[in-house]
Amino acid sequence: MSLIQLLPSSGNDAVGPYLPSNAANAVMTVRTTGSSLSPGSGLALFACCIVVVLVGAAVLFEQRDA
Repeated sequence: MSLIQLLPSSGNDAVGPYLPSNAANAVMTVRTTGSSLSPGSGLALFACCIVVVLVGAAVLFEQRDA
C-alpha cells in the first residue's frame, strides 16, 4: 500500500500522475488516457526523479565520507 492512497481522492487525482512509477508507466504505454502523462513528459519527469535521487546520494556521500 502506498502513502498516496491515504490522501483524499481529489489529492490522489492531483498528485498521482506525477509519481515516479506512473511517470515510468507513461513512457511504456502505447495509448495514453486523458488522466495520464504523455510519453515524453513521463520520461522527462522520471529522469528528473532519478537526477534528484543521485544528487541527494552524492551530497550525503560527500558529507559522510571521512
